[in-house]
Parts: sequence; C-alpha cells; structure tokens
Amino acid sequence: MSTTETGTSRHGESRSASEHGATSDTGGHDDLIRPQDSVSQCRSKVSRTSTSVTGARVKAAARKVALEAEAAMLHQLQALEDEELKLHQRKRHLALQTKLAMAEAEEAVYALNDSNEHCDTFSVHASNNSEVQIATPPQSTPEVVDTSPACQTTKLEFDGMKEPDTKPEAETTVDPNKTSEPDKTVDPVKTAEPDSAHKNSETTVLELVQQGQKQQQRLLEVIQLPKAELLTYDGDPLQYWAFIRSFENSVDNSNLEDSAKLIRLLQYCTGKAKKVIQCCSVMQPLEGYKRAKALLKERFGNNYTIAEAWVNKLTEGSSISPHDKKALREYADDLKTCRETLNAMGYIQEVNTQTVLVTLIEKLPSYLRNRWIKQVRVIRKKNDRSPQIGDLVEFVEDAAEEANDPVYGALSKPKDRYVVTNKNVPKSSVSRYSKGSYTMMTNAKPGNMTCVLCNGSHTLFGCTEFKSKKPEDRFEFARATKLCYNCLRPGHMSNSCTLNRVCSVAGCGKKHTKFLHRIKTIPVGQFTPRTEVTTAPAEPAASVQSGFTDTEVDTSCNVTGVGVMGVALPIVPVKVKAKGSGVCIDTYALLDSGSTSTFCTEELAKRLKLCGQQQQLSLTTLAGANVQTATTVISLTVSGIDCKQPVELPLVYTRRELPIHDANLAKQEDIEKWPHLQGLKLPQVDKGRVQLLIGQDVPEALMPLEVKKGERNAPYATRTELGWSLNGPLGMANKHTATSNFIAADDSLERQLKMFWKLDTTDSIHDDTKGMSVKDKQAIAIWEESVRLTDGHYELAIPFKNYPPHLVDNRTVAERRLFSLGKRLQRDTLLHAKYTEGMQDLINNGYGESVPEEEVHPSNSTVWYLPHHLVYHPKKPDKVCIVFDCASKHVGTSLNDEVLSGPDLTNKLLGVLLRFRQETVALMADVQAMFHQVKVTHEERDVLRYLWWSDGDSSRQPSVYRMTVHPFGGTWSPSCCTFALQRTAEDNRADFQPDTVDTVMRNFYVDDCLKSVASEEKGIQLAQELRSLLARGGFRLTKWVSSNPQVLASIPIEERVKDVKELDLNYEALPTESALGMQWDVELDCFGYKISPSDKPLTRRGILSVCSSIYDPHGFVSPFTLRAKVIIQDLCRRKLGWDESLPSEHLNSWQQ
Repeated sequence: MSTTETGTSRHGESRSASEHGATSDTGGHDDLIRPQDSVSQCRSKVSRTSTSVTGARVKAAARKVALEAEAAMLHQLQALEDEELKLHQRKRHLALQTKLAMAEAEEAVYALNDSNEHCDTFSVHASNNSEVQIATPPQSTPEVVDTSPACQTTKLEFDGMKEPDTKPEAETTVDPNKTSEPDKTVDPVKTAEPDSAHKNSETTVLELVQQGQKQQQRLLEVIQLPKAELLTYDGDPLQYWAFIRSFENSVDNSNLEDSAKLIRLLQYCTGKAKKVIQCCSVMQPLEGYKRAKALLKERFGNNYTIAEAWVNKLTEGSSISPHDKKALREYADDLKTCRETLNAMGYIQEVNTQTVLVTLIEKLPSYLRNRWIKQVRVIRKKNDRSPQIGDLVEFVEDAAEEANDPVYGALSKPKDRYVVTNKNVPKSSVSRYSKGSYTMMTNAKPGNMTCVLCNGSHTLFGCTEFKSKKPEDRFEFARATKLCYNCLRPGHMSNSCTLNRVCSVAGCGKKHTKFLHRIKTIPVGQFTPRTEVTTAPAEPAASVQSGFTDTEVDTSCNVTGVGVMGVALPIVPVKVKAKGSGVCIDTYALLDSGSTSTFCTEELAKRLKLCGQQQQLSLTTLAGANVQTATTVISLTVSGIDCKQPVELPLVYTRRELPIHDANLAKQEDIEKWPHLQGLKLPQVDKGRVQLLIGQDVPEALMPLEVKKGERNAPYATRTELGWSLNGPLGMANKHTATSNFIAADDSLERQLKMFWKLDTTDSIHDDTKGMSVKDKQAIAIWEESVRLTDGHYELAIPFKNYPPHLVDNRTVAERRLFSLGKRLQRDTLLHAKYTEGMQDLINNGYGESVPEEEVHPSNSTVWYLPHHLVYHPKKPDKVCIVFDCASKHVGTSLNDEVLSGPDLTNKLLGVLLRFRQETVALMADVQAMFHQVKVTHEERDVLRYLWWSDGDSSRQPSVYRMTVHPFGGTWSPSCCTFALQRTAEDNRADFQPDTVDTVMRNFYVDDCLKSVASEEKGIQLAQELRSLLARGGFRLTKWVSSNPQVLASIPIEERVKDVKELDLNYEALPTESALGMQWDVELDCFGYKISPSDKPLTRRGILSVCSSIYDPHGFVSPFTLRAKVIIQDLCRRKLGWDESLPSEHLNSWQQ
C-alpha cells in the first residue's frame, strides 16, 4: 500500500509525495500513524536538528546553483552585447528561460529534500565537499511496500541546470559544482519516477538552455576569431583560383551592393590584373562587376593559360642541386599540385607527354635522373606502357621524403667533388658539381628576398623602381641606406665585397655596379669643339662555313662634347642554354640584321660548359688585312625573358669578345620619353654585357611580329619571338659611342655576282636540273601511293619523313600567337573585318572545317596547330593574304622540319618566257587558289589544325578548326600541287589534244600559264580545252588575257583579267599586264621596262645595286647596261672594296 500526499510548489504546481517513495509527516493524516513510530519520536530532537542543518545546506546549494546559472547567462549576455541590435529578441527570450531554469533548479532541490527525509542516510555534498549523514532505523511497516533502493543511502548530483538523476546503488550524490552531463548508465528509481508531463517539461527547458548556450558559444568564438585578410591578385595565372575563391567567399556572397563589390575587386587587384579591369570602373555597377570578373577569367583564368603557366613553371629554370633538399621538396609539391590542378581542369595531357617528362626530369639532380631511368624500365616491363606524370610525381615525392628524412636523409646526398675552403665566399655563390650535369657559378636567390626600396620579393637589381631612377639618384639611395656599391647589399663596403665583379661600362673598370655609374657632364660653357675619333682594329670573326672569307667592320667613334644623339640597337634580354641541358643563363643578345651568322662570347660558352668543334678560319676586314683565327662551333637554344617560345641556334661561332657597347642598350627611362612607346616594358638582367649576336641565319629570331613607330627621327620598338627591343635615336647625350657591326660572307656576295654575270651568257638557259635525290623519290612514292580523286579534287598525303611524325601538341603556342593577332586586329577594325572574312571564306569554300567536340582531344593521333598571320602588300591594301606558319617551332621542331619538301617540278622561268614569245598569238592565265585545290587525307588533317574565334569575336573562347587542303606555307606544298596539276594532264591525256597536255607540262610556272600559238583558231581551241582539262582535277583557270581580241572574246567575261572585263575589245586598247615579273604590253604584244631611278652610293656596291635592280631575264637591255657592267668588272680587277668610293675616272664614266 502506498500513501500519497499533495504539496504545492513555489509556482503552484501539484506534485505527489510518491514521486520520492516516502510519506510526508506534515500532511495532517493522523490515522496513518502507527505505534512503531514512537521509536523515531525518541530521537526527534536529533532529527529536527539534522533536518534544520540539512535544509539550510540544501537551500544554500540551490541558491548557489541558481547563482551559477545566472552567472552563466550573464556571461553569455555579455558576449552578445556586440550583436545586441540583431539579437535583441533572442536575449529577452533567453532571460525568461534563465529565470525559469533557476526556479526549476530550486524546486528540484526542495522536492528531493522532502522525499528523502525518511531514508536511512541522506548525504548532501555542498561546495566544501563536506557530507552530513542522517541515520534512521529501517522501516518495519509491512503495509508499506517500497522496492526502491532510494531509502538506503541517497546521494544527489546537481548538474547545474539539469534535473538530478538517481542511482540505483547505495547512494545518490548531490554536487552543485558539477557541470557535466548526468551518467547515462544509471537507471532511474522506478518507484520514484516523476510525473511524465512534468518531467518532459523540465527536460525541454533544460535542452533549450543547452542549445542556447552552445549557439552563443559558437557566436562568441566567431566574434573572437582574428579578421580574415583577403588575398591580393597581381595577374599570376597560378594564383587565379585561390584569389577568386577567397573573394567569392568574403565579398561576392555577401549582401553588398554591386558598386561596393566592384570597388573591393579593384582594391584587391594589383599590377596587370588591375590594369585589365580598370575600364570597368566607368560602367554601371552591375555590368561593370560582371565584366570585371569575366575579364579576369578570360585573361588569367583561362584553362589553357593556367595549364601553360604550370608547364612553364615546371620546365624552366636550372636543375636542382644534389644538396638542395628544400628545393627538391618544393619541386615535388609543385609537381603534385600541377598534376591535381590540370587533372581537375581536364588538361593533364599538357604534361603527360614524353617530351615534357624528359624536360621535367632534367631539373632533377643527376643521381635521381639515373634512378628514374631504372624506374622507367620497371614501368615498361611491369605495366607494358610508357611512364606518365603520375609515375613521375610519385617518384619525386619518394625522393623528396628520403632526402628530407631527419635521421637518414643525409646518407642519400652525393659527396662534393669540389670543396671550397675560402670562408669569405658565400655559400650561395658556390655551385655543387655532380656527375653528368652541366653546372655554373650562380648566386642563388634567398628564400626571404625583400627589396630595400619597395619591399617587393626581389633584389634591388630586379627592382623596376630602382632602375627607373637616374644614376645620381640611385647612387644617393645606396649611400643613404649604406649599401655596398658593388652588390647592393648591406653589411659591408665595396672594397671588402666578395663579389668578383667590376663596372661593365666601357672605360670604367671600377668596383661598383653599372647601375651606380655616373656620367660626368660638361657644361656648355666649357665645351671644346674637338672630336676624337678612334677606330678600333677589326677583330677576327667566324664565317658561316669553313673556308669562307668574312668581312667585318668595327668602327668605334668617341665624341666628346654636347649635342650628340644617343642611338639604341635592337638588344633584348634572353635566356640561353645548351641544347638538352637544364643550365640557363640570362644575358643580352643583339639582333643584328647586318650579320649573316651568329656569334657568342667565349665566356658564355665556358659558363655553359660547351666544347664544340675547333675550326681555323681566314677572316678579311675592309682594311684589307687577312687574319687567321681559331673559333669553336657550338649549338644553343635561346628564348626571351618573358617569351616562352624557344629559338634554336644550330651554328654559333665563339669570339673572344663582342664589340657592342652598353651605351646602345635602351633603358626604361628612354622609353618613357616617347608618347608612342608608353606602356612598353623592357626587362632587365643583372649581367649587363651583350654576349650573343644573332644574325640573319636565324630569321625566326629577327622577324618582326609587331612594330610601334612614332614620328620622324623618333625611335621605334620591334617585337620578335625574343621580346621587345628599341631601335633608333634616343635623344641627346654627353658622350656617344657609335658602333657598327657588319659581318657578311664575301663568298656569298661573290657567288651572287657570278650569277649576275651568267645572265648575259647562254649558260643561264641551260637546263642544269639534277636528278632526283633519294628523299625526292621517297616523296614521289608517297604521292603515287596515296593519290586519288575525291569530289573532283586530287587527294595527296603529306610526305612525312617518319610516320607518325615526332610532333608534340603545340596548342599553347597557337593560342599565344592568336592572342597577339587579336590585339593587333582590335586596333584596326577594317583589317579585323577583312581578316574575319578571309577566315570565313576558308570554311565556306571547304578549305577548312570545324573539329568535332569529341575529336578535340584525340588519344591515338598526332595533333599540331598552325599559327597564322596576315600578309598584305603596301600597294594592294585591299588584298589580305592569310598565311599559315608551318615553320613555327615547338620543343625544337616544326611541321616543315618533319616533312619532305619534295622535288622541284616547276619549269624554268626563262624557258617558259622564251616559249611564250615563240608564236604569234599569246595567251596568259592563272590557276585560282592553286594550293587550296589539293586535298589532304582525312587521317593527316589533325596536323593542320588552327584556332580562330567564331564570327571573329575575340571575347569568346577560340574554336578548333583544321585545313582540308595543303596550306600555303608548307615546304612540300609547291611540289605537291604541281604534282597534282601535272597528274591531271597525265590521267586525261587520251581525251585531249597532245598540245593541250603539253601546255600543262611545259608552259606553267607554278600557277601561271604562259602560252603562244600560231593562229587565232588554235588559241580559241586551246583556251577551251585547257579549262576543261584542268577542271577535271579541280583547278580553275581564270584571269585570262590574250594579245588577240577574238581569242579573248571567246572566254567568258567573269574568267578574264580584271582590267579587261569592262573593255570594248573592238575599240579600246588592251592594258599592260605583269607576266612573270616582266611588263607585257598586251596591245602591242611586247615587253617593256620600267626603271625607277634611286639614289645609290657611288661605290662598287651601289653600282651593282642599280644594275641588278633591272629585271631582264632575256638580256634585251644588255646594250644599255653594258657600260655599267664594264665599270664593275674594272673595279673587281682592282679589288676595290665594296664600300670604297669610286676613283675619279670611273666616277665620270658612271655619271655620263
């Protein structure tokens, strides 16, 4: 039987005394008191005392719990003060929950105290951990069945704001200081189970309090976090995605206005990136913000740009020292990051080629290169495949972990072969030599470089702001900051500097850097009108081939005075390395269009550890002295500082020194003086001397890609594959050193003169055609095997030297060239429209086709992209010719290098002209777009790919196209197309007159047909048959003209030459047309000569130039030019120099 007593809590809630498994003695139910209760009454005094003490302690503990809860809430409220405006409603709700929790905590203490008054032992753990136990005799009333163990020893645990749980064991502990959650393993007292509704209410309140505490704690932690600094972006493609993600998370996803977002974007972009989006600040905020992000992605976030940047970062630079374990670890990290990035972008194929892998391996120390060779053998033998970038990444990571092992890493380092004992030499200037690798003395860049002027991550030598200062200002800055005048570093003076270098300015030689060399100016009043001219003796220079005689003119004039004009030579900073080596040296190169060969200093060859073939050459200067000199022939690879396209220098001759003065090297301050050169940046290198001279034997290095010109007498800038260079007068200078370098092969000039004399002899019309070489026969065999007629056109294979060709995907080169072309076209809208029309005509006429999306990245075929550019004649501005650059190189080769040029099937020009004058009636025609009429096999079209924007819109991503015909620009195309033209005649010989077939075989010079017949009837018949015959091969004869009006009238008007279409053939005279360079008067049927007099120097060279400018393959005007040629012969007998003035007797004869 159980007895229930109803009590009222502080909040008016009814609670049952049975919740605690005991009967209250204050309920007034006297009929339930038994006689056995007298035992307890004997001890009522002790009980009242204990109860009083216990009650006081319980109240104190409850009050403490309430205060602690209130303190916790106040702490949270204090943390929310900073967010008071946003969290006002939540704070009021939390305050109510706090008061409710305090009341519940006090109520729980009182209820537990009442329920346990009749237990055997009641223990309360107060804050001082003291325990008061009240012992009561066991209950003997049989009617009261109490199965709960709560009346044995009860210990209550107070969990801050939680309802106390009851342990089923001996006691329940009340610990008001404990703030952890209740023990989940303790089962509740079944007979003491509270009312379910009340329990759920208390649990809900406590859970809400807990959730509020956790949420407030998180808010507090967020508020206390340090402020996140946004990354800045300078245009580095490798950092594009890191910046964009940071900006999107911090700014783009916020509730800021578009104008504020645009301002933030401009604020966090610097350098090139800021320059690109600067134009967006004038747009509407929404449009400007979207356009700015699009421009950044287009310029720096393009997938191809990022892929190329990764490839360049990993493949450029010198090899890693065997002892530099930090560099090896960084290289391994870069490789892994590159692989993951390109793999995520879908451009892993950019580095997953054997050529690129070999370049990557070259950067490793020699001992790792040897290990890789063994690893490659294992991969091929085990997996039956070639190694891939993933294999290399794993290999380099393992090697980096071995080298950086804290215990055994030192065992993997190879021993030094050379030991430096000089303690004064810094470690950064000493190179470690390893077997099988080229090394050099270098100054390694410290990891924490900081410019003392602009705080940038570079040395003072690489600081643009420092270089832009005047020499006097640079000197004052070095003196004020107490820098060494030699190495520009603090801590020592120049006299104790260990850097073994002196000023490179000619005539100085002092121990300071050239950047601090100050030019002493002479006041105008002290000017002495005296000129000192010193002519330096000509120094021997190597010739193009062994046995040739070269002429070199080295003239140095030192003029002291005021008002002398400074002149810049086309000097560019370049990176030079030996072919196949990872050692790279920065220096300057002169692009000398007056030299027929390429030279470098012996010092440069020595630094590159190159030993070439020794040659003894005989050199002749204009002074007439023959000098025997020894030279070395080497091969180099050169690229611009900011241009990644390498240029091969197959034949380079060493010289002790190149007589090129630093005064002819343009500085950045020189550019800033001229408005048309604003924005042009010229990179600088620490080594200021010119150690390389590139001549006309490497045309791809000298070919101008872009020219910036100003007014008369202003310098102009030229961009080549090696970068920008400045040419021409720079302004006034106090000291001027004039240098003229002319290096030419006299043997070549003499051979030209010999051919010039041959034009007057019968030898010039002699057929000296040689028999076909083995390679020519190989090309013909390829065409004979592959030729077929498809859709009315002949289809011929590209005559590769080896199949498949050794070509590596060069899309990055084509994209760079296309981007450069796009900038040029944007400056000229009319030219852009014509170029776009020309590209569209290729597609419309079937000469090109779009590459399907699924074939853009083929897995089993060779891919090559052809850069293209425009060519137009200044006298024909309306005609734009699109030329595909088949000579563009990538990884040391080009498409032309991999293809056989084929035999020369073209008829001799003089023979065609003579047969043209043989009969009475002359006819002339032209094959329309001859090269585009011969198809390429479908399997080989992927090596003729090109990039272009859809509709000419350069703001879009370029699309991939490919040629379906043999392009104009391929070395094999002339021979291939002539083969197809003649094959058309041979295949249809049985259907046409022999004279028609013979005309195709003997009267064509490339695409020009010149023929003469005996009568008007034969001319009409021949014209009709020629058109029908060539149409069978897809060739269209157009631009017809004839000396006979009736023959011309038989030809459709649309097929006639432009100047004849509108003529009345019965009354109007026929015009003059060009016939293979000759001026053909069609009306009179005779050749004429149009000579434009020009001022030439009165020297042997000038007279030869005038005579050779007259195009006379027949020799018709020889009687008039004979006197001039006699003068040239006499000058040759006297061995007069090419540029020496004429003697008086010859001068009078020439002027007559």
